[in-house]
Amino acid sequence: MFKLMKPGHGLTYKDLVDKMTESGCYRFYLAIESANPRSLGESHKPTINAQADKAEEIVRYITSKGLQAVGGFMIGFKSDGHEETFENMRHTVEYAKRLKGAGLAYVMLFIYTALPGTAVYPSLKSYTRGYTSHERAGLSVGGLTAEQLTELRINWMREINGDDCINIADSTKNWGI
Repeated sequence: MFKLMKPGHGLTYKDLVDKMTESGCYRFYLAIESANPRSLGESHKPTINAQADKAEEIVRYITSKGLQAVGGFMIGFKSDGHEETFENMRHTVEYAKRLKGAGLAYVMLFIYTALPGTAVYPSLKSYTRGYTSHERAGLSVGGLTAEQLTELRINWMREINGDDCINIADSTKNWGI
């Protein structure tokens, strides 16, 4: 998302999306990540992604060009200096719902995971329970157990994408679209 928000070289997001359309692109993935600038910053991700008004404008333009964009969002950020609260996560879910309403074809919620080789891994590895999947929590975050967060992710995905979203994703092997 940040590359569409601020592409540089005198380009606008419209220039990039128009070129994608002209080249035959019909679907792509937008790593939007979070509505929470602090979570993004603590995770070394671009905080510009949290600019909801700009993101909605971009998604509406993408949709107007006949493109499908899948939006990826991350919940449950945790680092040495920051841990998302339930309300922080809910804020990201509301952001995802807003962009789904603006035209995202599908919203994928991921759970923040301390992966080997990342800066945060050494401080969190003892809590990860060995998981390296973004679809199953390995950490307790925001007052939720890992099991509660995993279940909440599925419930939120249903809330955003509809009740059959998990079955569609499994059957298409393509995140529901």
